[in-house]
Amino acid sequence: SGGAAIKTQEHIAQEPFFRSLHAVGVAKSLHLLRSKTRIFVPNGRILIGVVDTYNVLQHGQVYVQYSTPRDDEYDPDVPSLNVLSGRVVVTKNPCLHPGDVRVLHAVGAEPALAHLVDCIVFPAQGERLTPTR
Repeated sequence: SGGAAIKTQEHIAQEPFFRSLHAVGVAKSLHLLRSKTRIFVPNGRILIGVVDTYNVLQHGQVYVQYSTPRDDEYDPDVPSLNVLSGRVVVTKNPCLHPGDVRVLHAVGAEPALAHLVDCIVFPAQGERLTPTR
């Protein structure tokens, strides 16, 4: 009777229903890996992209100003503002393709864009907007 049980298990693995059930499970697992995998990036931010309507930025440049909570005993409700400058890595969300990752140049302090906080400003000049390429 032991040999019959092994034969039955092998037979079940060849059944079309169980094969399709297995294929669906594998496809679901791959989908979750591609769409839901979260990679922690120290000091990373999720920002909304906006267009530079002032035409200050050139192609390949971005402007990023973000807020952080202030540890100020006088006015803790007013956030501290930080402006990025230099090379930055920007990704789309979801990031499914190597082309969804870009290395751009953050321009630093830009008076015309200083009112934009907690977003990333992409240039309106150039062939295309950087996030759509």
